[in-house]
Amino acid sequence: MGKPAPAKPAKPAAPAKAAAPGGAEQPGTGASGFQKFVTFMKSPMGEYIVVFMMIVFTALTLLLFLLYQKEIKKRDEFKMAMDMIRTFVVGLDTIHEDKDDFGILAVAQNKSEEMRYIANKNDELQKEIDLLIGNLNGGWLIYRRTMYFLSPDQSSWADSQKRCEREGAKLLSMETVEEQDFINRQVQRRKKFFWFGVFKDKAKKWRWLAGIEAIFTYWKKDEPKNPDQNHCAAIGLDCGLDCWIALHCEQRIGYICKKVPDDAWL
Repeated sequence: MGKPAPAKPAKPAAPAKAAAPGGAEQPGTGASGFQKFVTFMKSPMGEYIVVFMMIVFTALTLLLFLLYQKEIKKRDEFKMAMDMIRTFVVGLDTIHEDKDDFGILAVAQNKSEEMRYIANKNDELQKEIDLLIGNLNGGWLIYRRTMYFLSPDQSSWADSQKRCEREGAKLLSMETVEEQDFINRQVQRRKKFFWFGVFKDKAKKWRWLAGIEAIFTYWKKDEPKNPDQNHCAAIGLDCGLDCWIALHCEQRIGYICKKVPDDAWL
């Protein structure tokens, strides 16, 4: 008999694969990602997140609803306001009836500016009326839309001018024969001398306070006297139309102020 064949050595068994750290299963062998998500959502942390997201969603929905309601209310209020403005504008003039909202608003703005202007002018007028009444109560006279004050006290020519300026006026200037006659009558009635706005300058010419030479004059007969000393003009007594007299500027007599009120009440 022949010799038996030698036996082949057995292959060593493959070593077992080590488990993943933490006990996690290797890809392809454990639960899928979706299963992990479901598992997480079932956990206390997952349930907390779900509840929180639902609260946020509900709050946002409520906020959007409130904003929508507010916007609707604003639109209704705007429409109501536009209807009122349109009724007002068209009531003023039917020519605006076919205008769109922008046209109506433009007209309303113009009317508003006009009304504001009128209100401001009314305030100015009221102030002028109050001032006028105060002046009249203080002894001022009105002649042809001009105001005059014949002072009860006495002062020099220069001080008289300053006192008039404190009242917003000037020492009297006369522009017409009628005005001259009116002033003369007031002076004769009071039986006093009064300064007015004529003086002699360094060139020995008689001028009005405005600097204009007094070409047309109304000197009383034999006036002006003492030309070297008397450099200021006053209105005298016992005269007709020609009542000017020349006096020393430091002499203390009455004075006449004149002012023209603002055009607001004229």
